[in-house]
Amino acid sequence: MFSNQPGSPGELNFRLGSMPVRIQPWFWLTSFVLAGPWFSDEPRPWPMILFVVACTVSILWHELGHAWTMRWFGARYVEIVLTGFGGYAFTHSRASRPWQRILIALAGPCNQLAAWSLLLAAIHLGPLNSMLNSSELANQFVNNAFDRLQKRYSFEILERNLADLFKL
Repeated sequence: MFSNQPGSPGELNFRLGSMPVRIQPWFWLTSFVLAGPWFSDEPRPWPMILFVVACTVSILWHELGHAWTMRWFGARYVEIVLTGFGGYAFTHSRASRPWQRILIALAGPCNQLAAWSLLLAAIHLGPLNSMLNSSELANQFVNNAFDRLQKRYSFEILERNLADLFKL
């Protein structure tokens, strides 16, 4: 269950284009544990499932930023693994120059900032605005979940991304 070897029991394996992606069982467990306190007021399963899906998409999108940049700098094989407290993009080759490694490290957070900016623009200015205003569940999710996410995890996410950068 906690192995880094491909093909561990309970592991979900698929490809995004030519890039293999592995999601380990530990990732699902951690996501549900993190979702628990958020939705203790309403013990329905759908908010927790939406949170886990949002975690999966967000972390996968972040790791895709690293992986695409590795590919851009010439890595032939890049694999993404989602594990207990996040994920990582793995390649057998290493970027040859320090500035390339810095860009690879920045690519994940920049990918997420771009997606977050597009989502906020779509919510406030575009087509999602009327859809979200008409849906009670969507209104509750946007108003409560995003506020809680910013208050609880924004500093931790920033701290983790800065720690990744300084590992170079």
